[in-house]
Amino acid sequence: MFTMKRTPALLLSAAMAFNCTASLLKAEELDAEAQKNAVLFDHATQYAPKNAAAAAPAIEDKTQLAAKFKKRLKIDDHGNPAEKAALEAMILRMMDSPTAREKAAQFIKAGATAKVAFEEMPGSAIATVAGKKTVWGALGYTRTTDPPNVKLNKLFMKYASDKGISVLTHEMLGHVLERKKVPNTLTDLYDMNMDEEENANLIGWLTAAELGSRPTEEIWNYVQNPSEHMEASTDLTGSYALILNSDDMYIPELVYAQRLSAVEAKLDRYRNESHTNSYYLRFIDHLATAHKLNPASFRDIKDDINGDAIIIKKLEEVKKVLQDSLAFLKSDKGKVWIDKLAQAAGSDYFKQKDQAIKNYRDRLETLLRGKTQSSSTPPPDPGQITWELFERLMKSEDNCPYGGFK
Repeated sequence: MFTMKRTPALLLSAAMAFNCTASLLKAEELDAEAQKNAVLFDHATQYAPKNAAAAAPAIEDKTQLAAKFKKRLKIDDHGNPAEKAALEAMILRMMDSPTAREKAAQFIKAGATAKVAFEEMPGSAIATVAGKKTVWGALGYTRTTDPPNVKLNKLFMKYASDKGISVLTHEMLGHVLERKKVPNTLTDLYDMNMDEEENANLIGWLTAAELGSRPTEEIWNYVQNPSEHMEASTDLTGSYALILNSDDMYIPELVYAQRLSAVEAKLDRYRNESHTNSYYLRFIDHLATAHKLNPASFRDIKDDINGDAIIIKKLEEVKKVLQDSLAFLKSDKGKVWIDKLAQAAGSDYFKQKDQAIKNYRDRLETLLRGKTQSSSTPPPDPGQITWELFERLMKSEDNCPYGGFK
């Protein structure tokens, strides 16, 4: 009997820019679906707390803050007024979040600026996840140019706009604002600290929660064990592989060596599963042909199986980055870099940032209080065979009336 395999949810998180292998809509279906979801921010109040109205700002305050914030931005609409209108609507809606208002005021006071635009991101699409359509793949990113350049997935114009607002606050009020606040002496390495990503994550998650969005699995994983969650993210991409928390900045060689060992072990496990995956796919074919089960009902299981190839590619990239970085740290220039990391770790800037992270974390936990992961997770996609049912089908194969699986 084969052990049931489940691809780790974190590794396939949409927020981490993996290519989607889930059920994708064709171009003509996108247009049809867009007509049904034409109103921006649908579902935004479905899970809003009962006191949301009291927490919302007066409309004048919200509008004025949004107007001041927009003056700090250069919106590139590519000559399409609809793009500018969608971004402005997202900014206005963003101001319903107390966290976003607080950070937007800091953005304005700091004199921060940024360019922002929608962008078509290769590999992204609308996917059906647990019965809901959402943007999958790369969601957004920030280029640290002068001024910083923020890009949002263009699919947010028509789909999952509340999710797009969370991404916008992550990039704009997390990364862009922090770049403006960091001391000049630390600009070449501040984003090496894990706080940079954790801070942006929390700002985006808090905004989403305050706007009434359903907590994601990623948020639940984080609050259950923040340090473990952040460390787990380091094998998602080559750039994430190098981020360090403040304690790790004193011992980068040891940390990178431990990560390299863990990545190599994980690569071995995924490669060894290839024969198991082949078995699963042949068994699915048997169930569809001999037992006449609907092939489409195995979509989610196939997505998990096919996702292994994506994960292996990412892990190979991470392995190479860690190997190169360890080699660099052994050089004379690398030893100078190690000293700089240690000095930065003890700076007031990182001490204050660590405290800010704790405050945001406490705020997020307060917003989640009284909720449970099961009640905040969408129901399974109707018509999909789960891994648990798949396992039962395999166990019952001895009684197969069609000669059994060969």
